[in-house]
Amino acid sequence: MEKVIKLVLSMMQTNCYLIKENGHVLIVDPASSPNRILSMIEEDEVVDGILLTHGHFDHIGAADALKKKLHCPIYVHEYDKRLATDVKIDRFMSDVVVKSELSFYRDGINQIGSFKLDVLHTPGHTDGSVCIGYKNHLFTGDTLFQCSVGRTDLYSGSDSKLKQSLHRLCSLHPETLIYPGHGECSVLEFELKHNPYLY
Repeated sequence: MEKVIKLVLSMMQTNCYLIKENGHVLIVDPASSPNRILSMIEEDEVVDGILLTHGHFDHIGAADALKKKLHCPIYVHEYDKRLATDVKIDRFMSDVVVKSELSFYRDGINQIGSFKLDVLHTPGHTDGSVCIGYKNHLFTGDTLFQCSVGRTDLYSGSDSKLKQSLHRLCSLHPETLIYPGHGECSVLEFELKHNPYLY
């Protein structure tokens, strides 16, 4: 049985998630505080990968430190490689970047260690934003929040692309559990009824 652990990290109150099943772990959006994240991993558990929903600094801050400790790949969509690695790109007065080698998702089914993930490319907040599906869990980053959505006025953001991405999410099973990059978790059925951006 899978288990999802939520940590709220950094000044930006970013949600970091650990997905656990059968002794294997995935880390989603390690914003900061690598030691706190590591403290949630048991000695006999294997971390199969670090998953970034997009390249903004408040979602990537602990990625390098975790990779150095855990020796696992870091995944991001190729369209957000520059955002995650180039200090000159939209840093919000932050110099946080990923210096480690990156691996890239493909749109659709991705096998990462023991986890079969359904990665949905959902541009809008950034051009390389993704939502990561595992069973009935969907990690939406800054694409979809409880009763809101991510901003589109930053580097590579797009209102029109976000609308298309949200339309794609609307077709998922209504009982899908939503794990956003900030704020409270939700259920797609609730968002379809109450999120004004999904009307």
